[in-house]
Amino acid sequence: MLSIIIPCYNEEEIIEDFIDELRENINKIKEDFEIIFVDNKSSDKTVLKIKQDINKFKKMQNNMSLKLFW
Repeated sequence: MLSIIIPCYNEEEIIEDFIDELRENINKIKEDFEIIFVDNKSSDKTVLKIKQDINKFKKMQNNMSLKLFW
């Protein structure tokens, strides 16, 4: 299994664009994989935006697992 670990800290301004870009390219992965967002106590709305956008992934692939730690 491939693990994609994404560290985050106060990324409110760019996290939505990042997630959209990731979604556009994620279907190139043919093996089982997981995406792990790790937030280091952001003081902005990074975690909220990740939670809102994480649903975009759920409809994509069966070989994918999503996790968020904060």
